[in-house]
Amino acid sequence: MYQQPLDHNSIVPLHQQAEEWLRQLIRGEAYQKGLPIPPEVRLAQQLCISRSTLRQAISKLVFEGLLVRKKRKGTCVSGNKPVLTAALQAAMQATEPDTGHHHFELHVSYTTVSNEALLFFGINTPVKVVRQERLSGTTESPPEYTITEFNPVLPVSASENFNLPLSEILEKGCRLSIEKTQETLHTVVADLFLAAKLETVPGLPLLVRKRYIYVTDAFPAALVTVYNGTGK
Repeated sequence: MYQQPLDHNSIVPLHQQAEEWLRQLIRGEAYQKGLPIPPEVRLAQQLCISRSTLRQAISKLVFEGLLVRKKRKGTCVSGNKPVLTAALQAAMQATEPDTGHHHFELHVSYTTVSNEALLFFGINTPVKVVRQERLSGTTESPPEYTITEFNPVLPVSASENFNLPLSEILEKGCRLSIEKTQETLHTVVADLFLAAKLETVPGLPLLVRKRYIYVTDAFPAALVTVYNGTGK
């Protein structure tokens, strides 16, 4: 077994170090023949990291198709890629914008993650993430301003086709499928920026929907924030 310890003083995040540690571990002949990797509890203790940090590393390798979770057997090496099932396709539809909406603006940047996304992704220190900002709407409904922040662990780059729905970006760019979403609703007061985007008046209320997007193994993949004007 690969024994080199993780460097807890390194600027490289522990989940990335654990990912590389696992990559070296599974190159062993026994694991290539299908031997399950050690249990998460034992590995986390050996690496002196939390199980959530270890799961983040394992999930990344599952996403890449290098590992597969098997019932009653554990996590093993696999050359197969995740398969998009009909059930998961149905779950994805709940995260998509109305197909009648038109995109008025689309901006993609690589910028510092928001505090809320930082907590959702389980990251300990500020990092830069891919951020998509989209202004959309129809002639019959108020415009929507949507911000999507992608977990930096995922292989999402500025070269993706961000005109596609979120489910297709994750499926085509990362080979991932949406497992579940959680949504919260609240209101905020429109500032000058949001008022201009949503064609409303500063100080009026805006409806805010937060969508927490999880993919395989309940991994936090993206935080979607949607602002809707509630009055003019």
